[in-house]
Amino acid sequence: MERMAESGLPSMSLAYFVSGLAFFALGLAVVLQMGRAQDYPYGRPLALLAAAAFLRALKKWLDVAALDRLSPGAPAAESTGVPQLALLAGACLLLAAYGLVVWRQVEPQHDRRRWILPGLTALWLVGAVVMRLALADTGTWTRAADVWARYTLGLPAGALAAYAFWLQRRKMAPKLGAAFGKYMLIAAWAAIWFAILDGITGPRSVLWPASVVNEVWFVGVLGLPVQYLRAAALAAEAYGIVRALGVVEQAERQALRDAQLVVLRAEEARRREAEEHSVQLSRLARELSALLETTRVVASHLDMDALAKEAIERIVALFDGVECGCILVLNPSTGKLAVKACTGIDTPCLRALEMADSVMRSGRGVTTGGEELPSLICVPLRSENWVLGVMSLSNPHEAGRFTDRELQQAQALANQVAVGMEKAWLYREVQRREQMLRRLLERVVAAQEEERRRIARELHDEMGQALTALVTGMSALETIVVSDPRLAEQRLKDLLRVGLQAMDEIDRLIADLRPTLLDDLGLVAALRWLVESNKDRLPPVDLNLALGKTRLPPHLEVELFRIAQESVKNIIRHANAKRVHISLRSEYGRVILEVQDDGAGFDPEAAMDPLSPRPAWGLLGMKERAEGLGGTMLIDSRPGAGTRILVEVPFAQEVGHEPDTHSFGG
Repeated sequence: MERMAESGLPSMSLAYFVSGLAFFALGLAVVLQMGRAQDYPYGRPLALLAAAAFLRALKKWLDVAALDRLSPGAPAAESTGVPQLALLAGACLLLAAYGLVVWRQVEPQHDRRRWILPGLTALWLVGAVVMRLALADTGTWTRAADVWARYTLGLPAGALAAYAFWLQRRKMAPKLGAAFGKYMLIAAWAAIWFAILDGITGPRSVLWPASVVNEVWFVGVLGLPVQYLRAAALAAEAYGIVRALGVVEQAERQALRDAQLVVLRAEEARRREAEEHSVQLSRLARELSALLETTRVVASHLDMDALAKEAIERIVALFDGVECGCILVLNPSTGKLAVKACTGIDTPCLRALEMADSVMRSGRGVTTGGEELPSLICVPLRSENWVLGVMSLSNPHEAGRFTDRELQQAQALANQVAVGMEKAWLYREVQRREQMLRRLLERVVAAQEEERRRIARELHDEMGQALTALVTGMSALETIVVSDPRLAEQRLKDLLRVGLQAMDEIDRLIADLRPTLLDDLGLVAALRWLVESNKDRLPPVDLNLALGKTRLPPHLEVELFRIAQESVKNIIRHANAKRVHISLRSEYGRVILEVQDDGAGFDPEAAMDPLSPRPAWGLLGMKERAEGLGGTMLIDSRPGAGTRILVEVPFAQEVGHEPDTHSFGG
């Protein structure tokens, strides 16, 4: 050292001090930057790097103190002592631990790395012990152990640290940008150069190649202590680490600003959502109020006209943006819609009539309107089973179109009105049926009395005369049986003929009351008898009976026969037909009786109304018989187009057979 100083070379104490200061600056910079980049995933292992830098700084400053205590002429190598050796080894192990921890974080799949640090430690310790035993002089073995630490610990630790920087660059540069990758690459190259300068050019020692390539050799070649180049490499490494962590800090700040912006936007969205919810709640409250008011109106009326009038008035009053509306109800007799109730001006009703047919067919509500057309909603009055009509709501003073939500609200209100109208219709139908049953019962009693009078009249006219003739003839036989046997025999034959005629008349009366064929041979035979017995009064009849010989339950046969009997009687009395078709068949567990003629026809609705001036009691009785069997009766007729009566009643057994087809009267 003294020779270097005397030859004008830079002071080694200053070189060691600058090198120690570089290590301390590196450690301090890393510590400070770690506090700013707290969310960096590889930030915590930097504490190992900072600790290694602080240990190396302490080691360098101890070297400076040792150099200052040397006596003039003493060799400079004596500055290496056991404390400095321990600090060097500890710093290298910490640096290697930093590289291994980062490596494990980036690539956790490798499981053999845990043996690297213990292996390096064991290798250095074994070498240091061997040198301590082989070299007696303390200065000599500590310098040898120092060089051995640089070779076995320093070089691998520097390589691991550089690899850690390179791994961070590969992992985080796609997320943090090219600047981060650039700074990490600078740190990696600086770590490699420092490891080479620190590991190869150590103190002069007995170990090869340190006996040749060392700090003294470096000064002799370049005229500059290697510590300055090491300090430059450390400065470059610190620059790369600090700037890279600065990029991380900026990214974290940007992420924080983005998060704050997201929070502000979320708060703004929540505020808008709360306002929208408030508006929706107000709208729902109004909709619920309208629905409850409509339900109250529906529950308080059994008259359809009054219900429709009050309901449309309340709906128009409570529905937002509506000034007028109307309810149109389907007329079953005409199949057309008619205005049942209207409030406001008449124009909406006229437009609703134009849209009503399509709404009735589709069963779905529609909205119309535009820039020049007023807004209008037209929805079906739909109950659970059928569509009663339509309801329209409009605002003729505002152009535009109602929303889907308003369409749904209108449909809900219309459904409530439909339920109420159906209830009112059912109530009216029950009253009508009760009145019809009362009048039908009166008609049945009157028909029974009329039938009794007819039977009594026919018994008096026919049987009375026959019995009177028999009594008179028998009395006359007493006087002529002896005097004129031939005349008595002739009179007796006449009396026998009168008795036979009386018996035939009795059979006819009994058959009118209940044909014996119905009990003996069944419905098919009874229907053939019915047509045959009336062939003189009926037009040609096509009879198609598909039951064969299968018997129906007695009550079913009786009721179907009475329906057919009443139909034939109506054809004889009113139809003036030219052809009649009667069929009896079974399909899918139902017995079907069909009677059809091409006669005068009639209006079924008027004839089936028990409240009309002249109801068709026969048809009403036929319908009651069919419904009493759990079936239905359909009347298809109109004036001048003939009549078709179709009766369907359930029957558990399938009774299809070869048809029994006959034609009567041509």
